[in-house]
Amino acid sequence: MTLVLSFALPYWMGYFLDGWLGPIFIAGWELDDTLQCVMTCSLAAGAVVLLYRNFFLDREIKQRKIVEARLQASEERYASLANTLLVGVFCADASGQVVYVNPHYCKIVGMPAASVARNGWSQALHPDDRERVLTAWFQTIQTDQPFDMEYRFVHADGTVRWVYGQCIAERDPYGQVSGYIGTLTDISDRKRSEESLKQSEAHYRALINALPDLIMRVNRAGIYLEFLASPEFQVLGNLTDWVGLYISHQLPSDLAKQRLEAIQKALESQSIQIYEQTLSIDGHQQIEQVRVVPYSHDEVLMLVQDITEQRQSELALQQSETHNQAILKAIPDLMFRVGADGCYREFISEPRNFSLFHNTTLTGQHMNDLLSPELAARQLNYLRKTLQTGDVQIYEQQIQNGDCHQYEEVRVVRSGPDEVLFMIRDISDRVNAEERLKHDMYHDDLTGLPNRSLLMERLALALKRTKRRPQTQFAVLFLDLDNFKVVNDSLGHLVGDELLLKVSTQLKLLTRETDLAARLGGDEFVLLLEEINDVSEAVMVAERILKTLQVPIKVGNHKVFSSASIGIVLRSEAHKHPTDLLRDADSAMYWAKHNGRARYAIFSPDMHQQAMKRLQIENDLRKALDNKEFVLYYQPIVDLETLKIKGFESLIRWRHPQRGLVFPNEFIDISEDTGLIIPIGQWILHQACRQLAVWQAQFPDHDLSISVNLSVKQLQTSLLQELEAVMTQYGLRQNSLILEITESMLVENVEAMHDLLNQIRAQGICLSIDDFGTGYSSLRYLHQLPVNALKIDRAFVNLTKQDTRNQVIAESVIALSNLLQLSTVAEGIETLEQCQWLKMLGCSLGQGFLFSQPVPTKQATELLKQGLTQQIEGTELLPLLI
Repeated sequence: MTLVLSFALPYWMGYFLDGWLGPIFIAGWELDDTLQCVMTCSLAAGAVVLLYRNFFLDREIKQRKIVEARLQASEERYASLANTLLVGVFCADASGQVVYVNPHYCKIVGMPAASVARNGWSQALHPDDRERVLTAWFQTIQTDQPFDMEYRFVHADGTVRWVYGQCIAERDPYGQVSGYIGTLTDISDRKRSEESLKQSEAHYRALINALPDLIMRVNRAGIYLEFLASPEFQVLGNLTDWVGLYISHQLPSDLAKQRLEAIQKALESQSIQIYEQTLSIDGHQQIEQVRVVPYSHDEVLMLVQDITEQRQSELALQQSETHNQAILKAIPDLMFRVGADGCYREFISEPRNFSLFHNTTLTGQHMNDLLSPELAARQLNYLRKTLQTGDVQIYEQQIQNGDCHQYEEVRVVRSGPDEVLFMIRDISDRVNAEERLKHDMYHDDLTGLPNRSLLMERLALALKRTKRRPQTQFAVLFLDLDNFKVVNDSLGHLVGDELLLKVSTQLKLLTRETDLAARLGGDEFVLLLEEINDVSEAVMVAERILKTLQVPIKVGNHKVFSSASIGIVLRSEAHKHPTDLLRDADSAMYWAKHNGRARYAIFSPDMHQQAMKRLQIENDLRKALDNKEFVLYYQPIVDLETLKIKGFESLIRWRHPQRGLVFPNEFIDISEDTGLIIPIGQWILHQACRQLAVWQAQFPDHDLSISVNLSVKQLQTSLLQELEAVMTQYGLRQNSLILEITESMLVENVEAMHDLLNQIRAQGICLSIDDFGTGYSSLRYLHQLPVNALKIDRAFVNLTKQDTRNQVIAESVIALSNLLQLSTVAEGIETLEQCQWLKMLGCSLGQGFLFSQPVPTKQATELLKQGLTQQIEGTELLPLLI
């Protein structure tokens, strides 16, 4: 009994463990020892069963969640696909109620999705098709038969759209209809083509019946099979007797041979053969033109036309052509006489460039029968004025000539008591040249966008409009591409120009027809957004532009990642002139650029003050060099093993006459933008090298070096010649001048940079990558470029931050430098703990406030004389470093 209970109890104990049995044991019921043992074992086994059951239950829940996630992803992919299709897609429930349509369906029907779902689609059906379509639709729902038919919609814009609709039922796993899914295809173009074809065929049949020619069908052997047109045409014999006869039976042998040869050539080459023949009919010479047209692989159509009169007229015309040619050359392009009744009386010259008069018999016709009502009314008006006053009337007119506009100069001269002479000259070339010149004056040559001139006019008009209607509002967006110069310098100006074209196209697509997208020059664009309610609409446009530019742009064989800084200004009472708007939008753009780029900023008065401050700094900078207001400070670079000074980094300061000592973060960016960094950089280079020469003579045992920061603009000047000059002028030791460059300078054009840096190294000058790891990743180029040292940015040296990733980066950079046999210089060392840590990692050199702040020349000289021991607080820890 005990054994049975020990095996049976776990199966039900597991299910009722958390029910009533557990509390009973907890309450302490007294059972005999044997039964208590059995129950205890059973409870344990029941717990195992319960855990086992919960394990599989959890796994089933997880699997169901995975299936649900996959289903959701599938539905999202389906929705994405449906939204991108160029075919309308719709879904309906089992009752036939539309529950989903994609954007293209809405475009075809001309109504929003919400209206379609409320059975608006049936209201948009063409009245003539509505009953037929709805009957078929309800039949589909009742019988589950596919819906497949062509019908019409009346679009919201009033046009009629032919569509081809298909629909099938969807079924659930039990075979029951759960809904319907279908497509809608716009077939309006095909329907128009079919209608045009019907009209063309009708026209062709009417034309055949009206032709004055003889048309007949003949086979390869020369047997007449059919006469498609049997007009009154003079032939040798009776046409009704020709069917079934050979050509040679009805024509002389030479003419029959000529006709048979033409038939063979037409069939072999599948091309039209044209020739002329002369017959003698009733004693008269008849000249015929024969066209042999391939009809099938074994038959041709022969079109015979009597051209006797035409040839006679041509002969007569040929005789007078020499005389008329001289006259035609001396008169305007078109000259004709018109009577007082408005009917054409005579055309004196050829209508060479006037398609309006081509291939038309005009003599005797009235102007109203040929010209548009507007053009006819104008010419009749000038005709009456000329007859009344006798004065010559001169005016210009524009007419439609095919797909183009033709411009004409018209002179109306009285040539008789009841008629005038019209002389029309085609002046399209002159007018088009003027239009092109006018367009070029107001549009950018590269992008075709409006230029600054047209932008300023539109801004002035917008300001005038707001004076008349103060409730109207507009905004100006000033857009500048970020790092566009990098594209030009690395990939070339052709790629840069193509990038500007692509950006211009996107800007036009992102603006309304009432707005204006203009290019100011370079990589600067301006958008004028008129008729807006508030600044939020301008922000929406700016966000769309930024989002669009996040996608790489394919330019030639390159994919270019571009971004933009955008300044937004909303028109206010403070804006009196267009320049005020551009100034404030430009200020907002600079704020966006200096606060991280790839963003927009809305103008505020504070930005104007900053812009004025920037302008003042720029003006003061231009005088600072001449006034000798710049000074160099020097921060020691220390050997972490010996704590001896190995060199200095030269850092510029500006002793402003009003503001005092100004640090470089306030003026270096401005000097970069204005190009003043080139003369300032030359001054820094000479001043630092001059001081190094003094220290090398004063402290010959120190083996000192000097580090000078380079700007990317300096690399584009005659840097090699300048370096050679300073090395020679100051007699510097080999490898004692170190040029610090940034990572972004390295990757702009690796091949050109490689050549330049090799030439610099050949002059005995060292190279160091500044702030390594904070800019572009240049790891792939380190083994190619002749650099000597890497400087670790202070952000990777700070041990007080919780995020240890920066420390890992520092360790990696030091390990990489040691592997490549490069020196490492750690910046921003402020504590002995940092110094000891860097020394333990194998970092050879360092600089920071632990050793010394940047100091003037005199204090730097004192540091060389006295050493650094007294500079470090807590000198009792020095043995840990040495």
